[in-house]
Amino acid sequence: MKRNIFLLLLPPVLFSCASQSAKGSSVSYEYTVDDVATNVYGESAIKEHNYENNGSFDGYKFSYSGQNIEIDSGVIKGLLGNTDTKVTVTNPSGAIASFNVHVANRPYESLHAATESKEGWFTSVKVNAIPSLTSSFANGMDISSSAYLYEQGVRFYNADGVEQSLYYLIKEAGVNWVRMRLWVDPTNPNFLVDGKPATYGGGYCDYEHVLWMAKEATKAGLKYLLDFHYSDFYTDPGHQIIPKKWSKFTTAQEFKTAIYSYTKGTLTDLKKEGCLPSAVQVGNELTQGILTEEPGVDKVGYTGGDPLYTSSSTAASSAISGAIGTQNFHDYVGQALQAVHDVDSSILTMVHFALDFSGVKTLETWFDSLSDLKYDILGLSGYCYWHWATISVLNSCLLELSNHYPNKKICVVEAAYGFTYENADHLSASFSESSSSCKKVSMYDVSVQGQANMIHDVTSAVASLPNGFGVFYWEPAWVIKDGCGWADLRSKNSWANQGLFSYEGKALGSLEVYKQMEGK
Repeated sequence: MKRNIFLLLLPPVLFSCASQSAKGSSVSYEYTVDDVATNVYGESAIKEHNYENNGSFDGYKFSYSGQNIEIDSGVIKGLLGNTDTKVTVTNPSGAIASFNVHVANRPYESLHAATESKEGWFTSVKVNAIPSLTSSFANGMDISSSAYLYEQGVRFYNADGVEQSLYYLIKEAGVNWVRMRLWVDPTNPNFLVDGKPATYGGGYCDYEHVLWMAKEATKAGLKYLLDFHYSDFYTDPGHQIIPKKWSKFTTAQEFKTAIYSYTKGTLTDLKKEGCLPSAVQVGNELTQGILTEEPGVDKVGYTGGDPLYTSSSTAASSAISGAIGTQNFHDYVGQALQAVHDVDSSILTMVHFALDFSGVKTLETWFDSLSDLKYDILGLSGYCYWHWATISVLNSCLLELSNHYPNKKICVVEAAYGFTYENADHLSASFSESSSSCKKVSMYDVSVQGQANMIHDVTSAVASLPNGFGVFYWEPAWVIKDGCGWADLRSKNSWANQGLFSYEGKALGSLEVYKQMEGK
């Protein structure tokens, strides 16, 4: 992913260094490295004056302590604001110098300070520790939009108001897994912007952006779940649209081959990059199946909502459709799973459905149809306002699935809840007082404490199962930024009032829930 390079140098520090030749003679020369100032995710080049290096940092070794910066190929990236880090650098001849890196803290600025104070967005929450919660439990977050948000200049701040890398920030808050969605080609080939196909938006989750997120998560010590949508845009219970690149296929065999090759190729590339996922989800919310619709043909211009790829889609023929319950559905999922296993058998695999938890018997029918396939995790969407409205329904469904599938792990892979009704420019909230479905449920206040209570209850329910795997909060860092809506550049953010960060990116009090659930 293209990154901007900023160069900000402090006064140089001059070192006189000597190296020993093979015969023991000493050769002296000057070795100068400038101090460097940067900011979080600002990338600053190291200016090095040693005449021997000819502008290359091959063979140079950089050492420093802490996780406030990162150095790669002579470029420094800040990770935590208001910090200074001493760096020692050794050149290929053995000469040693040192310099300081200062990461500036760009102040947190809010357009909603009055509401933040009135509603206590940054007030500490309080929940009880969960005794059954183990260190292996996945306290997860879906951060699929984060690469694109960073690309557009968004900043994130910890509870102290210090700017910090989102990945290290959530890791320090007690999160140990992240999830990211992957789309095949989320662009409109019939509409060029600056000479390139316009993106469908929604976080622009193509391979390049996912690779950047995977690397950042891996470096921060976070495991990640890769969510293959097998589409160019969101898949969900209403849409499972064939990628444009596959729309010429006319047989199920061609789709099976494409699914296998694409899955295996993607994971092989990630493995070469040193950031293989710990788990893979083969399809997203497969309630109606997979690859069930032909893509619509996009036209020039933005729609402000779904691209025509989605809104003008048509039903695929029965010969190729992977509708739920069909042989094609079984075989398509099977090919995806096989590809994962063939790359690395240690990767956990997940099948994901979305249904009201009172329909647990239907869920079992769907999972049973794949009983001969090898996979590890039953994935469920579990939004309280859509899938369960009482703790009784939540616990009953999860316990039934746990008993019916004792050899599978159980995961609520999507959940979220609103903390405010505050309005904002570039916001068109799904969770609202006027919504017919995405709205307050009786047991949870619309507040940071209400959010924390919901997270606690879902986590407690899953952790109480002998085969409970984890809970992922969906897009808690999707903050408001013009051009970063749920679809193209004309769309607005639909999720920010369900995030775990303020509209301008500061950690809410509800983010404290993860450590409190662990008893820390």
